[in-house]
Parts: sequence; structure tokens; C-alpha cells
Amino acid sequence: MRFEVETRIPAPPSVVFGFHVSPGALARLTPHWANMEVLSGGDSTREGSRTLVRLQIGSFPVRWELECTEYEPVFAFTDRQVQGPFAHWYHRHIFFDDDRGGTLLREEIDYELPLGSFGRWVAADFVRRKLGRIFEYRHAETRRIIKLGDFPGAPPIKPARGETNCGPRLDPWEFRDGPSTSLLRGDIGRDIGSREIEVVK
Repeated sequence: MRFEVETRIPAPPSVVFGFHVSPGALARLTPHWANMEVLSGGDSTREGSRTLVRLQIGSFPVRWELECTEYEPVFAFTDRQVQGPFAHWYHRHIFFDDDRGGTLLREEIDYELPLGSFGRWVAADFVRRKLGRIFEYRHAETRRIIKLGDFPGAPPIKPARGETNCGPRLDPWEFRDGPSTSLLRGDIGRDIGSREIEVVK
């Protein structure tokens, strides 16, 4: 099964990548309603690093262990499931330069549910919808946090023309392109929806 989501972020790949690999980024990109808690790790995306997450599936806590298997600075990093609720999970984060000073942030997930065809019949639509909600949240938060420059190692925010450092501030990148659109694709390649992600001001 396959899930893809892509969003334009009006900041260069070095900045978008830098946020994703900064300490605490995973916890900040995890919505509170997703019933996910980072127990250990999560502050490194280097090859071989591991993250342990606790999921709540119904009334049952489930441990989910992920390992980073690829790390290409500024371009991509990948994690795979070592142990957890999926029969297979492979998640690639890719940062494309859009040639306009921005980044196309694409996430590609290849996954399989447990119990084979029965698991797909019972839970495929539910899991796909939940992934859609989670990654819509994550990409909106990414835009908001980068807009504010609110992460370790963020470039300094420049004052607007005609303003002092004590006045209103603007990002080094101008967030004037309006909402970005994330294209959510299902496992058979058809569009399963497109969402307008509003920039939080």
C-alpha cells in the first residue's frame, strides 16, 4: 500500500530539512489527538538512530520502534519499522528545490497492514484517512514553525523594510504565495483528496 503527500513550503530546502532534523521536531509535529507519544530517541535522523513511540490503539498501548536507514543532508532521510503495529512501514522524507526559492516537501510511505487481505479489508480506509489527517497537520505545522523561525538553528528573521528590530518582523522568505495544497494519494495511485492548508498567522 502507498501513501504520498506533497506541500510547497516557501523556504529553501536547507531550512526545511534543518527544521525536520532539529531536536524535538518529531514531538512538535505529532498532533495531540493522534494518541502517539515519543518515549525515546526522535532527536536524530542519522542512519542507524532509533525512535521508540507508544501508540494507543483502542484501549491497547502498542510500542512502535523506528530506525533511520538513509540520511542525505538537505535532500532526504528515511525511516523503517523495526517493531510495531504494521506488517511493513517504510517512510521517505524528500526535500526538492522548487527553483523559486522554496521547497516541495514530499513524504512517501509504503506500508502493509497486519493480517494480510483481512487487515486491508477491515482497516485500510481508516488508516489512510488517519494518515491524511496526521500529515495535513504536520505540513501545516511545518509551514507555521518555519514562518516564525521557531526552531534551533533557524536563520535570523529580518525586519520588514522601513521597520526596526523592535517593530513587526517578516521572514527571510516572503509568505505571500497563499495556502499550499497537499496532494494525498492512495495506494493505487488515485487522488483521495486535496486539502488547502492555511498558513497560521
